[in-house]
Amino acid sequence: SKIPHPKRVIAPLALMIIAALVFSARNQAAYWQNSQTLFEHALNVTENNDLAHNNLGTALQELEHTDEAIFHFLQALRINPDFELAHVNIGNSLNNLERTEEAVFHYQQALRIKPDYADAHYNLGIALTSLGQTEESINHYRQALKINPDYGNAHYNLGVALSTIGLFEDAIHHFKQSLKIDPDLEDSHFNLGVALYKTGQTDEAIRHYQEAIAINPDNAMSYYSLAVAFYRKGDMTQAIKHLQTAVKLNPDYTPAKNLLKRLQNMQISK
Repeated sequence: SKIPHPKRVIAPLALMIIAALVFSARNQAAYWQNSQTLFEHALNVTENNDLAHNNLGTALQELEHTDEAIFHFLQALRINPDFELAHVNIGNSLNNLERTEEAVFHYQQALRIKPDYADAHYNLGIALTSLGQTEESINHYRQALKINPDYGNAHYNLGVALSTIGLFEDAIHHFKQSLKIDPDLEDSHFNLGVALYKTGQTDEAIRHYQEAIAINPDNAMSYYSLAVAFYRKGDMTQAIKHLQTAVKLNPDYTPAKNLLKRLQNMQISK
């Protein structure tokens, strides 16, 4: 009978909040609290400051004050309706609240203003994926990559979308591209393993599952997938070993428990 294979093809990457000013790369709460104070002061001493509203919204979003962030992004757009950055940022905040269709509208507005905005294409792709509009999401990931061929997250999410509709060979290419940019991305190794497994490239799939485990040794799904690949190769010992690890990590992981019981029964009946 058919062995279930995990489907970890939902993009886990966080939507990007892009600040309009260039700051330190630190993302600590104290930094954003200081930024909040700075931009609140800017709004107190200036009028119709769309940039300050946008950046205050960004700081508030980083502090997870999403409703307040949306208010300030809306203020920025009231002052400057063609502020593409504010459209992207409010889209991100709306997406965080699962108001995805509203988010799509703002990403589309950003692209109306600036058609070569790679981040807007990328985030629109994520939103469309969550709405089940996979073909459209693929188009926007491709657009992002046309603008920026080294956009690792876009390569990854394009691979995810292509896998969803069964285009595994194309997905393999984009997962590999994402790993050229970030060799330590666990999910790229895992999903590349899935795509390789689906196309019959079992040894390569095993290698990438092992890479995913080396990066994160606590993910039961990776051990389960590795076990399935070893089972395909006829290596029952390795399959059982990795299934036992998967169940140890997650005792409620039903596919792993069922397959482990099945393989152990097969060994007993020999």
